[in-house]
Amino acid sequence: MEKIVAHIAGEIISSNSAEAHSLYQKSCFGEPVGDKIQYSFSEAIFLAEKGKIEILSRSKKIQRQELMNRFRKIDKRIQIKYPVYKDLREKCAKEINKLPFDGLAIGGLALGEPKESMHKAIDYSLKHLDEEKIKYLMGLGSPEDIIVSIGKGVDCFDSIYPTKMARHGFIFTRKGPIFLKKAKYKDVFEPIEKDCDCPTCKRHTLAYLHHLLRLDEPGVKILLSIHNIRFLHRLLEDSRKEIEKGTFESFQKKFLKEFKKRD
Repeated sequence: MEKIVAHIAGEIISSNSAEAHSLYQKSCFGEPVGDKIQYSFSEAIFLAEKGKIEILSRSKKIQRQELMNRFRKIDKRIQIKYPVYKDLREKCAKEINKLPFDGLAIGGLALGEPKESMHKAIDYSLKHLDEEKIKYLMGLGSPEDIIVSIGKGVDCFDSIYPTKMARHGFIFTRKGPIFLKKAKYKDVFEPIEKDCDCPTCKRHTLAYLHHLLRLDEPGVKILLSIHNIRFLHRLLEDSRKEIEKGTFESFQKKFLKEFKKRD
């Protein structure tokens, strides 16, 4: 029995994973799904009973909070379970690899699933993709996940992670992320990283950036975002150099050993 969750529609259950996935895709775009399901966003919740797809319609309007509470509970389960299905990932990778594209994307990960499950899912996809094609891993942006994924054969990434962390006062360093709002940084008159060439590190000290954070100055979010993005640029630049030298594996091990929580 396979369970798919549509973020708007709710639960869809089917004894066939391919059928469930097809229904999920249609429901995401508000399409009718044949004679099995018809719904409206405000009145329908999908329920499963004995392997059948059923719909519970209510005459009264369902309160928004009630819906959100229900879907929030479901989301935790689907974010961990669905993205790492081995059979679906391998099938998808094989089919997409047949298409005449220079690059291929891997998605549906970094949504809250355990790291081990995420790494397995990446492996499920990569082993069915041609080596010469560019591999793009969508939505993954933490430094340690990037460095691990490069070792697996991923080429490029995108994520809100570096700027999101910066907005909350977390900044990347080679010795691990630091939480700049902590009082211990108020008298540290040094850049975030002495060897960093970003404008933030060249012009401002930890003490000044800490001061701006404590004042809730909006501009500091930009300054910290600049550093975090440049940190990842430098990490990728160094990774390319190490790959060319044939020493990436030792570089990866050293980085992961040093990049640990500093605060």
